[in-house]
Amino acid sequence: LLLGVQIGLAIPALLLIARLFLDTRVRTRKEVEEAVQAPFIGEIPMQRLKKAKKGEVSNPILYERNSRNLLTEALRIVSTNMEFMTTEDVAKNQVITFTSFNVGAGKTFVALNLAACLADGKSKVVVVDFDLRKRTLSKKLNHCHKNKGASNFIYDKSLTVDDIIVKDVHPGLDLVPPNPVELLKRPRLDLLLEELRKRYDYILIDNVPIEIVADASIINRVTDVTLFVIRAGSVDRRMLGLVEKMYQENKLKNMGVILNGSEV
Repeated sequence: LLLGVQIGLAIPALLLIARLFLDTRVRTRKEVEEAVQAPFIGEIPMQRLKKAKKGEVSNPILYERNSRNLLTEALRIVSTNMEFMTTEDVAKNQVITFTSFNVGAGKTFVALNLAACLADGKSKVVVVDFDLRKRTLSKKLNHCHKNKGASNFIYDKSLTVDDIIVKDVHPGLDLVPPNPVELLKRPRLDLLLEELRKRYDYILIDNVPIEIVADASIINRVTDVTLFVIRAGSVDRRMLGLVEKMYQENKLKNMGVILNGSEV
């Protein structure tokens, strides 16, 4: 009986030790901060979206005004920490770009909910969907293919900024959908951002993953701060060296790191 008890205790202990040494995925803030010198802006707790009814789109914005739940407080911390990332040539981080290593990191979720948090502070906020291939942000807000978008503006000189802005997709929040045509390298991308800077306090850009296509580095020229979203449990710790390299080589302007989906 004693031998059976000992074996019963030893097997779970060995499994836990094996998991500790064999699991190399990033799970905690400490692991990120030890490997990356870029500013750690905050961590977003794991959230599960409610399933929508048939024919409806689930609401991706879980930020709750006048609430003190974990997600809302985490977003307020992120918005506060961003204010400390201003540089000598940028008085205010007005254009904020979100990127990640891979699809599924949750950058669209973080961008939308942070936008709602900033709008709750009476700021004028617009979200710009520059993921021209998947258009995840516009799909989540149910505005995919319904309007002319950013790439239409870049391609068609007859369009104005008013032609592509979708008003009030969420209280205090506007949207510029992608409706892809092409050509982020054209100078009208700069013109689009110049016009948005005049109209809004914050412009949040949902960009593509950095390692997939060149769009992320192209849009880098018009941003003030880049928030690199790392999904807890989905990125190998060895990949943090690449984040540190991008930070040291200044490949992404004024970069900060967010850990998404952490277990609190």
